[in-house]
Amino acid sequence: MVDISGDLAAIFGDHGEFAKSALYIPSGFDAFPIRLVPFRADRDVRHGASRFMTEGFSFRVRVSELAMPNVGDRLQFEDDIYVIQDGFRRDEQRKWWVMEAVAECV
Repeated sequence: MVDISGDLAAIFGDHGEFAKSALYIPSGFDAFPIRLVPFRADRDVRHGASRFMTEGFSFRVRVSELAMPNVGDRLQFEDDIYVIQDGFRRDEQRKWWVMEAVAECV
């Protein structure tokens, strides 16, 4: 197995190049700060002759910061709140969570 701990520190550390500060808001519990890497998850979806775009975000969070995400938990990132959707998974090295989320409708 390849040791990527130095790479993760460069990405997620306080001075990491890609990670951003956010709040994780688990359902029924107090919010806590985390560092995440956001990815725009727009997708071109085709269904028969129809074509449309889905909007959302994909977030990566270190497993050491978040033991287990749950569907319906929320992330406060920048000025928006996102709701975690079904389908979160761990990466191949099992170092971070990859989570799909959509903006919360207010």
